[in-house]
Amino acid sequence: MQRRSSKDWRELIEKWQASDLTQKEFCAQQSIAYSGFHYWFKKFREDKVLSRADSGFIPVKITSSASKNNRTAALELVMPDGRRVNFHDGVEVEFLRALLS
Repeated sequence: MQRRSSKDWRELIEKWQASDLTQKEFCAQQSIAYSGFHYWFKKFREDKVLSRADSGFIPVKITSSASKNNRTAALELVMPDGRRVNFHDGVEVEFLRALLS
């Protein structure tokens, strides 16, 4: 089993965040233990909570939209902890603001 440094885990987590994969899918693809990934993700997330609270901003990733004929979401929010919220119709800005506050 390969021993990874804190820096290695941070790079893996950043790579996962840039992907469209779930944590489990990413771990399987990278041949890493989900339990180890989740431990480091939680550790880094707790560290980032303070810095994110200071700035008030979180990154938003915009991808190209899919056609309405298939069942993909019109809007997908990926939360910092990996949870995903899908909307299949248009969403009012005020609703999103209330949801995220």
